[in-house]
Amino acid sequence: MDVLALVISALSLLIAGVGTYQANKRANEALAESRKAAEDARWFAVQEAVQRLIGFDPTAEPVGERLANLRITSIALVDQLDGWDGIDSWLEAERTLGATIGPELGHRSVIIGPASL
Repeated sequence: MDVLALVISALSLLIAGVGTYQANKRANEALAESRKAAEDARWFAVQEAVQRLIGFDPTAEPVGERLANLRITSIALVDQLDGWDGIDSWLEAERTLGATIGPELGHRSVIIGPASL
């Protein structure tokens, strides 16, 4: 009777081990898929922002919202890239460029009008 109990316990342990292995494997696959889905969503947002810039007339409507949308989606995408530590220097260069060009554009919008930018 003790031998039968030992065999049943060993068999239960084996089944539990195999089940745990399969559950962990499926959980890791699901985690990888969810990360890929999040990355795909960020890429889609960037592609959508780029498409909004294609084929519109900047003399008829302001470009500001479209460019801001592209900037926001691009930063969200780049911020999640593994192994790339350049976002700080990128944002600093963007800030410097904006500080340099921004006043000029503001001056032009007063003289020419915002629809011309």
